[in-house]
Amino acid sequence: MNQLDRYIDLCLFDTRDVMLAAEYETVAGSELSRRRDFSKPFANSEIE
Repeated sequence: MNQLDRYIDLCLFDTRDVMLAAEYETVAGSELSRRRDFSKPFANSEIE
């Protein structure tokens, strides 16, 4: 199983988990850092 399939399987329980994983990255243990702003249209969200 590749890494993408593994992450999809982990997120199947709640779609909010998928959005959290897409918008934030884990730093310093379990602290979250916002990397993208999905409250804006994708053209303005500075997706990396």
